[in-house]
Amino acid sequence: MTQPDAPSLTLPPVYSPISDLDSAKTAREERRWSLAERFGFRVLFTYVVLYTFPGPISELPGTDFISEPFNALWKRVVPWFGAHILHLRQPVSIRPSGSGDKLYDWVLIATLLATALVVAVVWSYLDRARRSYPKLFAAFVVYVSLFLARTMFSYGFDKVIPNQFSPMEPARLTQYIGEASPGGFAWSFLGFSVAYEIFAGSAEVVSGLLLLVPRTRTLGAVIGAGVLTNVFMLNMSFDIPVKQYSGHLLLMCVFLAALDRERLINVFLRARDAIAPKRAELFPQAWKPVARTAWAVLAVWMIAGSLYGEIRGLYQFGRLAPHGPLYGIFEVESVVKNGVVQPALLTDATRWRRFSTSRFAAMVRLATDSLVTYGLRTDSSTHTVKLANGPDSTKWIRLSYAFSDTSHLTLAGRLGGDSVEMTLRRKPMSSYLLVSRGFHWVNETPYFR
Repeated sequence: MTQPDAPSLTLPPVYSPISDLDSAKTAREERRWSLAERFGFRVLFTYVVLYTFPGPISELPGTDFISEPFNALWKRVVPWFGAHILHLRQPVSIRPSGSGDKLYDWVLIATLLATALVVAVVWSYLDRARRSYPKLFAAFVVYVSLFLARTMFSYGFDKVIPNQFSPMEPARLTQYIGEASPGGFAWSFLGFSVAYEIFAGSAEVVSGLLLLVPRTRTLGAVIGAGVLTNVFMLNMSFDIPVKQYSGHLLLMCVFLAALDRERLINVFLRARDAIAPKRAELFPQAWKPVARTAWAVLAVWMIAGSLYGEIRGLYQFGRLAPHGPLYGIFEVESVVKNGVVQPALLTDATRWRRFSTSRFAAMVRLATDSLVTYGLRTDSSTHTVKLANGPDSTKWIRLSYAFSDTSHLTLAGRLGGDSVEMTLRRKPMSSYLLVSRGFHWVNETPYFR
C-alpha cells in the first residue's frame, strides 16, 4: 500500500529584521549622490579642513613651517573680513589672550564659512561630472577621527595627569565666593577634587583610544559626544571662553556617530541586530600593512607625546612643582609707614590686611575689605618680590622679604610713594574648612556650609 504524496509545503519567507536594511544600505552606498549632498559635502570638507588645519600632523616635530604661515595668513584676512565684509565697528584684534572666544575667533568662523562656500562653488563647477566621493568621504572620516582622538588625548591626559585645573591654592582660598567670576568659580570647583579631574580625563582618553580603531570608532564617538556635551554645557553655563571650540568638537563626534545612526537605532530602539558596516577601501591590499603601521606609529606618538608633556608639566608648573618662598596665607600684624606705626583702621584704603599667594599670582585684602590682584615674581637669590598690577613695568611694586622664623614674614619697600615695612604672620591653610573637612562615608546630617 502506497502512501499518498505528502502535500508540498510552501514555507513563508524567513523574516530577517536586517535584510531589507542591508540591501537598502548597499543601494545607498552605490547610488549617486544628489546635487545637495555633493555640494554639502564640499562645503563641510573644506570648512572642517580649514578649521582644523594642520590637524593631527601638528603633533609631529618640525611642522611649524606649515602651521605658522597658515595662521599668519588668517591673521591678515580675518581683520579685513570683519572690517570690510561684516562692517564691524570694533576692530578685530589678533593679540593672543588665552581665550578661545575672542572676537577674532568668531569672525574667523564666519571667514572660514564664506571661504568654504566659495571653494565649494568653484569645486562644483570644475568637478561637475563627478557624482559621488566615496573614497574622499572615507578619508575625511579618518581625518576627523584622528583629529578628535588627538584632541581627546590632549585634554584627557591634561586631567589624568592633573594639570588642567588649578588646585585650591592660598590666593583662591582666601577669595570670597562672590568675588570670583563664573569661570574662575568653575575652575576652582573642578580643580578641588583630583579624583574627579582624573575621572573626567579618563573618559576623554577612552574616547580617543576608541576613535583610533575603525571597529570601535562609533563607540568612541558616542562616548565623546557624551563627554563633550558636559564640557560644552560647563563652558556655556559658567562663561568659560572655549565655547565655540568645544561646540565644534561636539558636532564632530555627533557627525561620526550619525554615520552609524541606522545601526545605533536598530540596537537601542528597535531591538534588532546590527550588521557590520561596509566602508570604502582607502588603500590597495598591498599598501594596507604600511598604512596600519603608519597609523599605529602616529597613535603611539600622540599618546606618548601627550603623556610626556603632562608629566613634565606636573613637575614644572603643576601640583608637584616646588612652591615659592612666599607661597601661603599671611595676616598683617603691624605696618610702619615712613617710620610711624599705623593704627589698624578699617577706613585705611592703603593698609594691607592679608597677603595670599599662589605660584604666579598674589591677592591683597585691604583693610577696607576690597581685593587687589597682582602677578607675582619672586627672586629667592635677592630676597625680593615683584607685584605686577598690569603690563606696565613702571607700576610694579618691588618689596624685599625676610623670614624671622617659619611663621613670621617681613615685607619692606615703597607703596604709593611711601616707605613701608610690614610684619605678617603665616596662617595655615588647614584652618579653612574647605581644606580640613575631607571626605566622610557616614554623614548623620548634611554638612553644607
